[in-house]
Amino acid sequence: MLAVFSALVHRKGPNRDGIPKALAEALDTIEVATAKYIAEFTETGLDAGPAREF
Repeated sequence: MLAVFSALVHRKGPNRDGIPKALAEALDTIEVATAKYIAEFTETGLDAGPAREF
């Protein structure tokens, strides 16, 4: 959940291009159905751009 929070908080920051990789790595450690739900939830909070294309 900290990866999700970080993605949402830093979505406009200078390191926003690293969000998809960091979030994908975190989601790979949990059950697929849960990861899908969290990914969809996170996507709704991200603006258009690289951070949203995870």
